Amino acid sequence: MLQVRRSTLTILCAPLTIIVLCLSLSCRNGSGRDDADSGPVQPSAARVAGPLKVTLRLNRETYPLSASLPLTVSVANPTREPVTRTFPTSQRFDVIVRRDDAEVWRWSADRFFAQVLTEHTFPPGDTLSWTVDWDLRGADGNRVPPGRYEAVGVLTDREEIVTPPVTFRIVE
Repeated sequence: MLQVRRSTLTILCAPLTIIVLCLSLSCRNGSGRDDADSGPVQPSAARVAGPLKVTLRLNRETYPLSASLPLTVSVANPTREPVTRTFPTSQRFDVIVRRDDAEVWRWSADRFFAQVLTEHTFPPGDTLSWTVDWDLRGADGNRVPPGRYEAVGVLTDREEIVTPPVTFRIVE
C-alpha cells in the first residue's frame, strides 16, 4: 500500500514540478526573454494627463554624428470615450532637444501654423503618432557636438502636456 501512495504522489508532483520549472525559466528577467534576446533598447517616456497618455520614443540610445535621429510623439486614448482637446493653433505636437538645460533644437522653430483655435477628438482606444527626423543640427544650422542630450515631446493643446525627458547620446 505504501508503494501505491508513492506512485500516486510521484504522478501528482511531476506535472507540478514541470509547471514550476517552466514558470521560473520564463520569468528570468521579468519579461520572459533573455537580455540577449531583447533586441535594441528603445528609450521612451510618457506622461498621463487626464484620459490621454503622451509618449516620446526614440529608436535607440546612441546615435553617430553622421546619422539622423527619428523622434516619435504618440497620444493614446485608452478610454472607451472620445476625448476632445482644444489647440490654440493648427500645431498638434512639438519636440524639444536640450543639452545641459539649454535648448538645442525645436521641431517647430522654423515652421508656421495657422493662428486659429481648433479642436481635435481622439477616438476611444486609438493612438495618434507623429515622427520627425532631427538631422543633429542646432538652431544655428551647425552639427551639434557629441555628448549627452535629452528630448521631450509636447502635445500642444491648451494644457501643453510635456513628456518626461528621454536621454540619449551622440557619439563621433
